[in-house]
Amino acid sequence: MDPIIALPYSEWVVAQQLTKSFPVREGYSVFAPLSRQEKGVDLVLVQRQRGATRAASIQVKFSRTYDKPQSRGYKFATWFNNFTAPEQADFFALLSLYPTNEGSHRGAASSWWTPLILLFRYKEMCDFLASVKTVGGTRDKMFGFGFSSPARVIQVRGDQQRQARDFTDHLLKHRVQMVRDFLGAG
Repeated sequence: MDPIIALPYSEWVVAQQLTKSFPVREGYSVFAPLSRQEKGVDLVLVQRQRGATRAASIQVKFSRTYDKPQSRGYKFATWFNNFTAPEQADFFALLSLYPTNEGSHRGAASSWWTPLILLFRYKEMCDFLASVKTVGGTRDKMFGFGFSSPARVIQVRGDQQRQARDFTDHLLKHRVQMVRDFLGAG
């Protein structure tokens, strides 16, 4: 009997998007640890080049996407629990899924879910999490982002100064070269 291995949907979505950005034909592969107790590592992106293998460990965090939030005028909002960044992770993928009608012309369904993935390096995540505070300056237990489309992603919770910091440049599609450089494949 073959063992059954289950991958959480959030990790599967991130793995799927990574394989689109880092194709096998360029020597990339995505792996998942067999142990669910592997601290800080949900996925591993591997790049094989010239007889060498390099790896980047990724932790995935998932947020439900709230439709039509009342604040700040964005169509969608995410709410992530604050956490301590484990040092085993090289990168953190913050994932949310939001409904779009982009695929409705195919006739299969009237609504499609599209992933929004923000990617942070370990140090960036640590710095960001340290900055997640309430207006009163205490550690906020949650943080969140607002967006109407992936063209603009703004921090809407956990920003003590309420500066509406723009995190659009942290979208996976904008961080591909950074990951390639990390893996030495720049």
